[in-house]
Amino acid sequence: MLDILFDYFLADQWDIFYDEPLEAFSTRTLANLMDMDEDLPERAEHTLTRMHASNSLAHYGESIFVKNSFSYLSTRLTRENPLPDAFEASVPHLPVLSERFAEFFPEAMEFCDEWRNNQ
Repeated sequence: MLDILFDYFLADQWDIFYDEPLEAFSTRTLANLMDMDEDLPERAEHTLTRMHASNSLAHYGESIFVKNSFSYLSTRLTRENPLPDAFEASVPHLPVLSERFAEFFPEAMEFCDEWRNNQ
C-alpha cells in the first residue's frame, strides 16, 4: 500500500523533483519499455501492455487511479483482503504520509545518485 501511495505523492509533487512533465516522462518511459517487451516474461509483458495502453504512470496522481490500482491488486491475491478499501482507509493519514514522502524521496534520489556514481 505504501508503495502505491508514495507513487501517488510522487505524481502529485512531480514538478518539485523533475523538469520534464509527468505526462511526457510516462509516454517516453512506457514507449522505451515497449521496445524491450520481447525480453520480458510473458506476465510482465502483459502488464506493460496494459500500462502503455492507459499511460498509467501519468495517472498515479489521480485518487481514482490509485483506488482502482488497489482494487486490481486485490484480485491478484488468493485470499480475501481489504485492498479495495485501502485508499479510503488511508485518506485520514494522507497528510502525514505525504510529509514522510517529502522527507524520504530526496534521500532516495541522493542514495541512487551516489550508487550510480560509484558503479
